[in-house]
Amino acid sequence: MGRVKPGRTKRQRPPREERTAAHGQRIGQPSRAYSEAVTFAFTDCDATWVHLEGRPDEEVYALISRMTPCACGRIELDGQDVSRAGLTAVAVSPGLPYARALLLASLDYAHRTGGCAGQAAGIHELVDAPRPADEPEELTTLLERLRRVHAAGTECKAVVDAFA
Repeated sequence: MGRVKPGRTKRQRPPREERTAAHGQRIGQPSRAYSEAVTFAFTDCDATWVHLEGRPDEEVYALISRMTPCACGRIELDGQDVSRAGLTAVAVSPGLPYARALLLASLDYAHRTGGCAGQAAGIHELVDAPRPADEPEELTTLLERLRRVHAAGTECKAVVDAFA
């Protein structure tokens, strides 16, 4: 069991400012892993780029500006870890291509910071979460493909194949 800081219960998370400050001290500000994950997901990966191509750059930048790295090895969207509900909200507006890129960035960042175990934990949290009522069928299908790829025990780098 980990040590609990005075004044905190085991389940409380430190404030966002404290988490991001710790992240900056640990791996530099801005995080190289975060920058690489976002670049990969939004521009370098053909599986997501093909869906973003031709979309207004302002929408991509607006989404990226809402994202921040967290010391826990996750990407936050609007101050909360990326969740299935958060992905659904992005899929509804500004659109599914942005949710796909956000999902890939989240999983890639989890892998860069926490290895295969970090990525596996991220996949489990997303696919095991209850499906929001307004979740687009395409997002549900993508998450199901991720679950199957991960359950098959394939290499963690094969996660990108689920986006194809």
